[in-house]
Amino acid sequence: MRALSRGGFMLVELLLGLVALGIFAATLVVIVRGAARTAARAAQFLLADRALLSLRTFAQQELRDAMSSDVTVLSPMRLALSRPIGEATVCLDSGGAVLLADAAWTGTRVPEGGRDDAWLLVDVGAGTWQRLPIDSVGRDRCPLDGAPATRLALAPHVGAAAMVRVVEPVELSAYRSGAADWFGLTPASRASAVQPFAGPLVTAAARFAWAPDHLDITVPPRGAPSTVVQLPLGNLP
Repeated sequence: MRALSRGGFMLVELLLGLVALGIFAATLVVIVRGAARTAARAAQFLLADRALLSLRTFAQQELRDAMSSDVTVLSPMRLALSRPIGEATVCLDSGGAVLLADAAWTGTRVPEGGRDDAWLLVDVGAGTWQRLPIDSVGRDRCPLDGAPATRLALAPHVGAAAMVRVVEPVELSAYRSGAADWFGLTPASRASAVQPFAGPLVTAAARFAWAPDHLDITVPPRGAPSTVVQLPLGNLP
């Protein structure tokens, strides 16, 4: 007698194949889900590192010359800040305006009227400074040598200024955007919208805390532990 030829799979073989396929599919799902979780955690820590880097970069660029008098904590989530713009010695003080020689000016940009304030060093011996808003900015020349100069129109003040520090009043805040908080910067005049620069953060978890010679900012990136960034500040003016 001849053996019967097999024209297809037997039922047992088919069932074994389906079981093996199911095990493979389940294993693949576990691997894919694990890889997705790992990728999500990596993305969260990348965002956290980016938020911390953005804040530290901001501190290095905007607060490296800040004084204690330039910073006021308005609330745990709002900070009034006078951004240092530049400084120069004064070549003339007429009481209602001061002239700054262009060659003596060091700063990130030129002063702007209606946007910036001026700290005037009116008594060098006592270290007395007076803060006034800058009404307007124009061009002029220093009277002694005729050097090109910038004229800052100010309200009348007492004393003759020897030096001027120009600052821009702004607010640094942690504000809600969608499902997260962000650090953002807004002009104190509210003339323009907030400019986000660090986030996303855990909602309502960012904090500003004041100390005599430094500022503590609690940075709580989403998906990563909170970090406290400490910013040293000068004591004058």
